Amino acid sequence: MDKLIVVHPGNQSEMAELIAFLEDRKMVFEEEKDIYSEEFNAKMKRVDDDILAGRGVKMNLDDIWK
Repeated sequence: MDKLIVVHPGNQSEMAELIAFLEDRKMVFEEEKDIYSEEFNAKMKRVDDDILAGRGVKMNLDDIWK
């Protein structure tokens, strides 16, 4: 079957359960390493949280290069 499912476990425990489930059913899967550091991911999460909380700054595209 040519389908792809992307799952984002919330923590290591959920990841372990998911892997155990797939292995138990002898399903083929691959793990990919996150290419970004934990520090970078934490910064990006803070940025997303700030935007959702209305703490973002709007800029005019014409002013970016000034």
